[in-house]
Amino acid sequence: MISLYLRAPDHDALIEALPFLAFDDDGAVGDTDRYAMDLIGPVIVSDAVIGGDGETVVTPAVMDDRYHANLRLLDESLAAQVPDRLIVTPARPMREWA
Repeated sequence: MISLYLRAPDHDALIEALPFLAFDDDGAVGDTDRYAMDLIGPVIVSDAVIGGDGETVVTPAVMDDRYHANLRLLDESLAAQVPDRLIVTPARPMREWA
């Protein structure tokens, strides 16, 4: 089993780069017996700072607007089909596999 953190410019670029993905009847990426996909989307790099009144934003959150996903390969042969340009190693993953 291989777990990968992925990042692409946008959702469509991520999906197009992974030709082995299967889709359910609604067009959403479906998990199979070969992989599981956790689509995340944009992530917060640093939290907003809120003032003492609890409402005023002193410093807005900083976002990474690229598209992020976690991919768990149950069939390790699929790893060769994941482009290296998508694979990242985040210092603090937003979500991880249990």
